[in-house]
Amino acid sequence: MFREIKDIQSPYYKRMQKKITSKPPPAQVIMERTFGTACMVLDIIEGVPFSELTRELFFFCQKLPSKELARQYEAQLELAGANPERFVFGLHSFYNDLVAKVRKNQTFPELFGFIGAVERVQIENRTPSNANIVDAYVSMVLQILEYLRPSKFDLDTFVYGISSSGELLTGPGPCPYFDIYGIQQRRIAAGGKPEAIKALDMYNSYIQQEVNILSLPSIVRINEVQRMHMNMMASLLPFINEFTWDIAPVNSYDSNIAPLLDASPTFLNLDNLKQALIRRKRTLPTNGVSFEIEDPGGEVKGLLLKELLYMDRVHVLYRADFQEGCLSGYYDTGNGFFYSVLGNATRPELAQNLEVLVLAAYASQVLSPADAPNLDALLFRDSVPLNIRPFSRGGRLRDIYHREVLDKERNSSGPRAQGDYNREDRSINGFIRRLPAGQMASEEAVAMAAKYGYDLAPNETYVRPFIRVSLVKRTSG
Repeated sequence: MFREIKDIQSPYYKRMQKKITSKPPPAQVIMERTFGTACMVLDIIEGVPFSELTRELFFFCQKLPSKELARQYEAQLELAGANPERFVFGLHSFYNDLVAKVRKNQTFPELFGFIGAVERVQIENRTPSNANIVDAYVSMVLQILEYLRPSKFDLDTFVYGISSSGELLTGPGPCPYFDIYGIQQRRIAAGGKPEAIKALDMYNSYIQQEVNILSLPSIVRINEVQRMHMNMMASLLPFINEFTWDIAPVNSYDSNIAPLLDASPTFLNLDNLKQALIRRKRTLPTNGVSFEIEDPGGEVKGLLLKELLYMDRVHVLYRADFQEGCLSGYYDTGNGFFYSVLGNATRPELAQNLEVLVLAAYASQVLSPADAPNLDALLFRDSVPLNIRPFSRGGRLRDIYHREVLDKERNSSGPRAQGDYNREDRSINGFIRRLPAGQMASEEAVAMAAKYGYDLAPNETYVRPFIRVSLVKRTSG
């Protein structure tokens, strides 16, 4: 998204305007945002010796998947250090070319996995010596989100994930036009031509609906909301499909205060709880577990948990709903990594209560009663406990994203695609199943359960998650 440029008379700005203002208005906005990102990257790495830049980039990229993608971004940041002018004027083409190649080869899952890994690695591997370089790299990676839309010029559309059949899943996002007023003001300050300044007037009505853009605090606040939203989107791209769509952070979190800040937790050792969660007794129900939360302060509304097998490890996806919006993330049961968009906060301990809530709720569903924490005495506000009640969501795995479309088709007698066939997703989540008397799980099932962190009882077996897409013959009548 758009970033402020320190010097409006930057040697690149007027030259870039000649290139930008010849394009249609939506393309102008995207190019302005990418130009802002390029200038911000140059500002972040200013003063970093080139040898240090290349060294820290090498070690950071070694921890990322998809070495080809990692190397392409690495080369762009090296170009920024060696030839800033070429970097600034070539970054838009870099994104266009990269996304065009991804579309042609249908490698969105690889790209989304890479983007999600960048979000995680930058939290796990940030050090004082590489912080600026990592920030510059992450900023470049996040900017590609502007280019992923199925229709690139639909500025109010955001890509959140991909379906099992390769369809990009889209939804709304926070204030997609908020920076356009600032773009116009920069053009005025730089002595831009009247037609270039008025080119973006088509967005004025949207701007007025979103925010009083003349208020500087509003601009600062929206920038923060946008930053958090984009980081959450990026981190969850590998995990969001049509069955986990309800985890996507569509309802952005709009507060500068960490959640549950004034709630008091009962004594709960998170390290011990994570250790206990390495070996679990149960899987979550097919469609997860929702928790209704009665909060005396009215801040917390609910919590949704779902399990997903990703990169051969079970991940717990969460969406915590607050009065100010939702916070989404995940927990890697394989190594205890908890992703929260607040993980890079100056004082991350302020967000610890969110981790307490998510992990305790999950443990209450998958550990034995003797090992699970007591949700009735987990978090307190003014000495009054938050009332947390779980509701299982079992049954057949539900396509959340297409639910409305599917309902319309089900009630329609009109023609359908695929000729005489209907496309159906027949999906089964991984789950622990009780066996009939006298039967035992196979060695393979026991080994698979152990691999994913489940301890089977003597009369249980484990069924691995899978999704099968089928063409089913329509019956007459």
